[in-house]
Amino acid sequence: MKFNDAEKEIIFLKAITELIDNMVNNEVIKLGRDDPHSMVQFKSMTHSKYFNIILLDLLSCSDKKVLGEQLSYLGALHKICQFPNLDKNNSINNLTISTKEFVKWLETQIIVERVWLPSIELETNLSIKRIEFIKICGNISKHNFSRLSGVIHELIGIFKRNGITLKDENALLILGEFYEWFHTDIFTYHSSAIAE
Repeated sequence: MKFNDAEKEIIFLKAITELIDNMVNNEVIKLGRDDPHSMVQFKSMTHSKYFNIILLDLLSCSDKKVLGEQLSYLGALHKICQFPNLDKNNSINNLTISTKEFVKWLETQIIVERVWLPSIELETNLSIKRIEFIKICGNISKHNFSRLSGVIHELIGIFKRNGITLKDENALLILGEFYEWFHTDIFTYHSSAIAE
């Protein structure tokens, strides 16, 4: 299908809005208070996994067969903010600020101290970008271990960057433990910032 730039902008904005609406709603999350600084809580473990899976989709790419180009949703937002087709009286400003802040937040490297991985008897401080562990945990939430070869290689790369050599079989062994640390603890802690 062929679309002009304004049509692509509308399609991407609709797709992104639907993804956000699927994640941030009263069926999936509840707010601790009614003020703007409320803490987000998931209604159940299943809702937490669902939120992570939809967020993984938001951090992924569009289907080339639909739009004629494969572009990440965040890349599309960035492009829309730079060259808006539907901007009236600088209405794009809030979206531009939010997009930049979210991308910067995702790309920030954090240090998670004292990560204990008992199956390989390793305790370490792990430096990792937020987007990395969010995507890894989203894939683990979505797939069983037999479909996670990409995640295994990504984990090997992250540990290598942290000065730790990890074999394929060890990366496979720690999937559940990594998920416990980074989804159950770290992702849940970050859920309020993500929802905001």
